This record gives sequence, C-alpha cells and structure tokens, in this order.
Amino acid sequence: MQLVKGEFELQEAKEILLNLVTDKIRFHQQKIVSVELMTGKKDGFSEVRISELIKSQNDLMAFLEENSNTAGKFKISGTINIEAV
Repeated sequence: MQLVKGEFELQEAKEILLNLVTDKIRFHQQKIVSVELMTGKKDGFSEVRISELIKSQNDLMAFLEENSNTAGKFKISGTINIEAV
C-alpha cells in the first residue's frame, strides 16, 4: 500500500512526516498505559520503540533542515507492506 507519494515543500514535508512519527509515538504511549493497567507489567517493546521513533524524528528534522537551502522540494515515498503471519 502506497501511504505517501509525492514532492513536497519543506513545511509540507515536515508536517506529513512528523505527523506520522508523532502518531506512532502516541500509539505506543497509549499501549504502555493499557498494558500496564491490564497486566501490571511494563511494555518493554513499546518503550524501546518510542526511543527509536524519537531518534528517527530528530534525524528527520536534522535532514530536512540541512537540506532546506539546497532542495526546493522533498520527494517522499512511503510504502507499507502488510502480510498475515
């Protein structure tokens, strides 16, 4: 499934990508709370995933800022692969 496809100005690229990452962080934050309420245990996977996503978010912002003066637009292509397991 093609989730994102196109060329975007800096602000549009930031908005699209940061919204995706922020939504994933929020998903894992909610999952942590839910798992802890239901089981009394921590969700280690989600905690690690949040750290990874925050690092990705910081790397993404740095990349966009570093290239904002040389690139007129940013080409974004995001494909989601889904399979039953």
